[in-house]
Amino acid sequence: MKQCDAEGKYSKLDPSYCDNLIQYKHQVNLRKAWKNKYDPNNEFPSVDPCDYKSVEDYHEALKR
Repeated sequence: MKQCDAEGKYSKLDPSYCDNLIQYKHQVNLRKAWKNKYDPNNEFPSVDPCDYKSVEDYHEALKR
């Protein structure tokens, strides 16, 4: 799993719900994309994309 997230930024994602490494890497890449799109300047460091199952939930949390 370390190969998907060498910096450990997305270590909160639980790999046990993924069937294989490709699915886990996809989930990490999704969270990276959400962060880059909705919080590129890291204005909301306390809002972690790994805490959300959907982009809608993550985006809504940033609005609060």
